[in-house]
Amino acid sequence: MRTAGSDQIIVVLGYANRGQRPNGINRFRVRAGLRSIDPRARSSLLIFCGGAVAGRTSEGLILERFARDELGFTGRTVLEGQSTTTWENIANAIPIIDRELTPATTISIVSNSHHAEKARDHLWQMRPDLARRLVRGGDYRFGEHPLVKPIAAVRGLLALRALDREDAKHAAGH
Repeated sequence: MRTAGSDQIIVVLGYANRGQRPNGINRFRVRAGLRSIDPRARSSLLIFCGGAVAGRTSEGLILERFARDELGFTGRTVLEGQSTTTWENIANAIPIIDRELTPATTISIVSNSHHAEKARDHLWQMRPDLARRLVRGGDYRFGEHPLVKPIAAVRGLLALRALDREDAKHAAGH
């Protein structure tokens, strides 16, 4: 599915942030969310997700402030500031997505690549009807962060392996 002529919803997932300023991972995720906006889309909405996991300020608010105050973003945003896990990010974003949904809506989930994959898997489990609308976000660029990506890839693969075990347990229990 393409985003040209569609309505876009881009879900940007936060990362544990101790202070008021966004850490490097959150700065990357906001930039990836902004570059996921298709200028040919009819409308775009960014949902910034994340509660106060490692600090007093919600990750969603830190992400939104960085997009507006430091990157000059002036488009539509919604904050989801309660979630503390990837599962909760998606579960709490779904009512916002449902409220904004049109027949032409596409959905992107933006984070680092493996984390976004985990979140997309969660959406498939919770709401396959919405997951069918998923399109690729701008969270991967070849050559970007060459020193960080191998470490993130290993961590992500371990997390996806754990997710596979979790999915198998759920399937066995049903």
